[in-house]
Amino acid sequence: MKLIDINNIQQEKVKEYCYSKQNMKHLAKYKNKYKGKRVFLIGNGPSLIIEDLEKLKKEKTFATNRIFTLYQKTKWRPTYYFSQDTKTIINNSDEIRHNVKGIKFMRNLGEKRYPDRKTIYYYISSEQKNNLPQFSNDITNCVYEGASVSYTMIQFAIYMGFKEIYLLGMDCNYDMNEGKISKNSYPEGMYDENKLGYPPELDFTFKAYEEAKKYSENHDIKIYNATRGGKLEIFERVDLDKVLKGE
Repeated sequence: MKLIDINNIQQEKVKEYCYSKQNMKHLAKYKNKYKGKRVFLIGNGPSLIIEDLEKLKKEKTFATNRIFTLYQKTKWRPTYYFSQDTKTIINNSDEIRHNVKGIKFMRNLGEKRYPDRKTIYYYISSEQKNNLPQFSNDITNCVYEGASVSYTMIQFAIYMGFKEIYLLGMDCNYDMNEGKISKNSYPEGMYDENKLGYPPELDFTFKAYEEAKKYSENHDIKIYNATRGGKLEIFERVDLDKVLKGE
């Protein structure tokens, strides 16, 4: 009797939906949509403050995971929302559906968890080259795993044509408690022990950021770190207020 690999079945369901004609069409329309523009990619690090989000109301922004917990404090909303950590997607399903009204780019889990027209799915490949993450120049094919949704957002931003990418709230400085991320690793009001995703894999994520830096430099794209503090030193540091003032 032939054994059935449940994981393979699930993976085939993921591919079937991600590569469906309708979903591929949705992804393809974003190719160079913002050619030459700038975008701010927002993480959920403890340095993220409401005042900075308010300053970005007129900018193109990507944000992720439990960013919606801050919505009651600001009129700002991200242009696009992303989520790919499987535990985060499952543990926050109801809240994401209720709070995120704009376009959602989501990792597909083999089921139509978000069957609305504003949800677009992408396929993540864990394929590596020389034990290093790869970088995708075509999100309709796949995005490559970087152990962080922020790496996915960078791949999307470049596909969309953005020439200046600013990272904000990406502290890369996690306070761990018994294998779980502690409350101190999030902005005030975001932490919920029952809503956590998987623990970070910073060594692999930093390797992914290095690949993003190489790709961007080879394609005349600038990636800057506007995070207030933190431990991410791969990208050139800039002051958010000066950037917004055009200095």
